[in-house]
Amino acid sequence: MSYEAYCAACTYMGETADCGKYWCEKKGEDRKANDPKCSSFCEAYGRSNSARENMYNNSNSSGCYLTTIMCKLLNYPDDNYYLNTLREFRDNVMKTNPKYFPLLLMYDFVGPMISYELEKDPNGKAIAMTFFSNYITKSVAAIEEGKNETAINIYKAMTKGLANNYHINTDLITPEVTTININTLGHGKVRKLIKKENHQF
Repeated sequence: MSYEAYCAACTYMGETADCGKYWCEKKGEDRKANDPKCSSFCEAYGRSNSARENMYNNSNSSGCYLTTIMCKLLNYPDDNYYLNTLREFRDNVMKTNPKYFPLLLMYDFVGPMISYELEKDPNGKAIAMTFFSNYITKSVAAIEEGKNETAINIYKAMTKGLANNYHINTDLITPEVTTININTLGHGKVRKLIKKENHQF
């Protein structure tokens, strides 16, 4: 397949994904790499075809496994109560406390991989229903009751359970938070990894 007809091959398209979307410098907005090229298209000749393919494919799936579970597998709208509650909790509680940054970074590592595995899993819908009932609803209930640590522990167990189910190695961490825009934490962004030493997930 040729990717020159899509944003994945455009020089204005950034290469860091946020839930399957990339920042377009020309448009000043997030766009999918598999969107058809526009009148501002300028080919990024230095971007390999494999990089274009990866960007294109990433836009076909969400980097956020929570969105994949709720929207793609269980057919909830993107602005449903559960996702909105979890997003507000991430933005208003977790992003305001540095002790939660490693957990948000870990989500950025495993989120895209879990999402990818869920989408191609023939049992993905059943798995999504199980995790929705056993983890998502309970985490949201804890948030409603103001039990922040309980909500986070439920989330941790959910992430570990899904990662283990798909044999995803969580024995890695992402770069130090000082090198990352805090506003992008916990969005399922693909990040470069380094070996874990004395860090705990």
